Amino acid sequence: MERKTWVNVRGAAVLGVVLIHITGLYMSQGSGGSGDALYLTLNQLSRFAVPVFFVASGYGLTISHSYTGNLVTYYRKRLKLVPAYLIWTFVYLIVNHANWTLKSIIGGIFLGNSSYHMYFITVLIVFYLIYPMLYKFCATYMGISVVLLITLAGQALFLSGSTFGTPYFWNWIFYFGFGIFMARGNHSVFFLKHSEALLVLGLVAILGTSFYFKYFSNNDLSLVTTSMRPAVILYTIGVVAYMLTRFPKPFKVFSILDDNSLNIYYVHPIMLAFIQKVLQGTAVKNFGAFLIMLGFVLITSLLFSIGYKWVTQKIHYFSHGW
Repeated sequence: MERKTWVNVRGAAVLGVVLIHITGLYMSQGSGGSGDALYLTLNQLSRFAVPVFFVASGYGLTISHSYTGNLVTYYRKRLKLVPAYLIWTFVYLIVNHANWTLKSIIGGIFLGNSSYHMYFITVLIVFYLIYPMLYKFCATYMGISVVLLITLAGQALFLSGSTFGTPYFWNWIFYFGFGIFMARGNHSVFFLKHSEALLVLGLVAILGTSFYFKYFSNNDLSLVTTSMRPAVILYTIGVVAYMLTRFPKPFKVFSILDDNSLNIYYVHPIMLAFIQKVLQGTAVKNFGAFLIMLGFVLITSLLFSIGYKWVTQKIHYFSHGW
């Protein structure tokens, strides 16, 4: 499979990230009645989003032969992500932290604590750093089984409350390793062949567990909706396999979202916070306001990304001469 076959998966994941954060806002406010079930369903159906980016990253690095044994060249290319991450870290430190402390700065840089979504970049950087060690290990059934057990153990600790609220990288390492696994040999054949069954099982697992935790047990909302549970692993595998099998040809809208995915990820919480303030005092719990939020965040984040790319291209052009 070429990278273009992943365009729809990654594009849908961008939409999923935005949906997670908006539906999470609605659920935390308590929409009431059938609205709770609707937003919970949308939230859970979007939970493949962050895992997919890790799967796609592991797959993309492997299929493009990014690592050929030269560590210096590999790290120089991969760590180009760091400067933009540091800039956005300080942006969110300014936005979210009125009084900076050494602890908040260190936590923001190394743990992604500057904003609720920045952890993803710190985890991705860790995976880039350890990829040379995972490249061969995760290509084997033994290796992928080990990282699965590590992830399941990490999720068990998370769900028990031992590390609640802290998304350590081992909670996600299976997804990155699974991307590597799929890119090596014929390992993806089984998953693609049984994509429909995997998707159905995943849907039953993720919706069943979330609705059970929500309506039949007294659990914190974060525990009800968290991505840190085995059901999300099964669901993510099902979504990836199904979309790669059924929708290999890129859709235009998903291509655009995919091309701008990182910048949209960085900026969308700011756009969401802005539209929240604009709608404050109105019936923000109704579905019409939900659609306004969704459309506004996606469109403004995309426009920001396009503008940002244009500016950086012009700067690069002029800095390197005519």
